[in-house]
Amino acid sequence: MIKQTTFYHGRNEWIHVTDANKAELARLRADYALDDEVLGYALDRHERAHVEYDAVTNTFLMVYNVPNQHEVHGHFDAVPLTFIIRGQRIFTIGGAKADYVCDLLADQLAANDDISVFQFLFEGLFILTEAFFPLIEKVDERRQDVADRLRRKASKNNLLVLSDLETGVVYLVTAAKQNAMVLQQFKLQPLFRGLNAHERERLNDVIIEAQQFSEMTQTTSQIMDQLNMTYTNVLNNELNDTMKLMTVWSLILTVPTIVTGFYGMNVGLPLAKTTGAWLLTIGITVLLSVLMAVLLNRRIK
Repeated sequence: MIKQTTFYHGRNEWIHVTDANKAELARLRADYALDDEVLGYALDRHERAHVEYDAVTNTFLMVYNVPNQHEVHGHFDAVPLTFIIRGQRIFTIGGAKADYVCDLLADQLAANDDISVFQFLFEGLFILTEAFFPLIEKVDERRQDVADRLRRKASKNNLLVLSDLETGVVYLVTAAKQNAMVLQQFKLQPLFRGLNAHERERLNDVIIEAQQFSEMTQTTSQIMDQLNMTYTNVLNNELNDTMKLMTVWSLILTVPTIVTGFYGMNVGLPLAKTTGAWLLTIGITVLLSVLMAVLLNRRIK
């Protein structure tokens, strides 16, 4: 789908492309002279965030990570969105998972359309960066809920939920780092020198937001790692305690076998011929079992 919108009194044009088919790609090549290399970046669903500028064609390209608003296997992740600026046109190209971006940017443009293409870019980046914050807040809420459940019972299901959250945090941490790096790299581009004061100020606002989100994701990741390590140690300790208990019981259960084995053999033992010999074997067994249990308990502690 291709959607066209003009702004700044008709001088600038925004073209939003979502999940383009072959016919739409051919139109982008023919009508706007976008080459296969640029479109390849834009259509790659696994493209890493980066920024490029081609001085020959005066084409600026930025791949930026935006939040995927739909959970995938119990966790959040990010998807690439490509911004292309050539002259007075700005393109936004993404897959179906980034389709919501069109409405966000359209609302922003409806509120103020008296802006340049770079102002439009930075306003869009600011909005999309802010869209990440509710996701990390949801992750923190779920992490706290899982931590509370794990305190009550370190079950397999709770640990799997924790694992899914950790997976999502890894995606968000990576997306946040890439976005912060891309924005810093923009300052090294030749186009940066041509920005006016308002555009530079808005770029700095985006950089601050991106760095803040990156720090939040790293903090959440560290907390998740610590939580995972803590409950791994708890499970290991519980396993050790179980193995110790089984060892003690296996040793204690050998005592009756040994005592009764002696009395069952043709060995001359004291009081073996009396009618209460069976009570004697039980008493010896109980005494030795208790003694062994006490000694093993002290040794283990």
